[in-house]
Amino acid sequence: MRGRIEALDALRGIAALVVVIHHSVLALPGTTEDASVGVTMRWVYATPLRLLLDGTGAVVLFFVLSGLVLAESAARLSYAEFVVRRVCRIWLPFAAAILAAALLAHLAPAGLIPGFSDWFNTAWLRPPQPLAVAKLLAMGGALSLDSPAWTLVHEMRISLVLPLLALLALRSARGAIALSVCASAAALYAINTIHMSGLASSLLATVAFTPMFVLGIGLAKRLEQAMTKLGLLGSWPRAALWLLALGGLAIVPTGTTDLAVWPIPLLLAVCGLAAALLMMLSISGKGAAKVLDTKLPRFLGRISYSLYLIHVVMIEAVGRMLHGVLPPVASILVAVALSVILADLCQRWVETPATDLGRRLGRRFRAHPLHAERNGGAPVLPAASEP
Repeated sequence: MRGRIEALDALRGIAALVVVIHHSVLALPGTTEDASVGVTMRWVYATPLRLLLDGTGAVVLFFVLSGLVLAESAARLSYAEFVVRRVCRIWLPFAAAILAAALLAHLAPAGLIPGFSDWFNTAWLRPPQPLAVAKLLAMGGALSLDSPAWTLVHEMRISLVLPLLALLALRSARGAIALSVCASAAALYAINTIHMSGLASSLLATVAFTPMFVLGIGLAKRLEQAMTKLGLLGSWPRAALWLLALGGLAIVPTGTTDLAVWPIPLLLAVCGLAAALLMMLSISGKGAAKVLDTKLPRFLGRISYSLYLIHVVMIEAVGRMLHGVLPPVASILVAVALSVILADLCQRWVETPATDLGRRLGRRFRAHPLHAERNGGAPVLPAASEP
């Protein structure tokens, strides 16, 4: 089982790479998935190649995967220890990335940069003010300084209630999923009818995304059974399920995160189920597990969080600083290369120390050894690296 959990880490690394490709393409004009794109991009979006640009699908996979790999620790640890560890694991690298982005935004040329898209230009149009940076560090305010960070806001909030969600889901997965879906539907109704903005809208969006985490927790409870059933399938049924999973993962329009537009919520639900199926297929078959156990996927899995945090920062900084020196495409390639190098360093010097700090601080809140027994006995899954 340990190798299979590491395969999920590798799968998360591949998803992080997809997000990098998505934002790299998005930085160029005429590449968003709308009626204005050229023939070439329309062809890409209409073929399986869209999976390489499916940033939204990758984010959904992150959410479901978080629920799966955190189910064990959420059920085993005391609430205080779990939250302390999650704050150190998520927020400390997040804060380091935001501060680095703020510094680079002040050093890089501001304003509109010719040759880049509106998405690129509106992010660092002017240097951020101290109050805006403070709001970002508090996981509030506009996250244009480092756009992928919006998902971490939801992940941090849901982490605060994840032990309760795990307790419910591990006792009755169907009941917990049904409850979370009802809450999500109510939040989506409010988003669509009341038209809230700011913090209220963001909190409702967090509720709307919660079923994906609960789905992951429910999957953790039944993972062994699901893997056994999938392992008995022949090659053709497995191939059909792979097509179904990949097709479902790509069903959400690239670049769409507006929950107030129907039928995006329904498509996100389909995408979540496809992500769960993809994870089960990845760890239940020898072929997929063998591919995920190679050096590159394992390396991407190790640096996935840091790569996710810093790649847009590097695209913005390098694109602006090298404007007039390199063409936009070349500067983006340089930014991606630097992102991989810096992600490796950040994983070693920021992520790992932050995770270790969380474990040390968490021990101060460690419950009595019988805590695990009160939460259902043996852990659902062996320990795995947290997302």
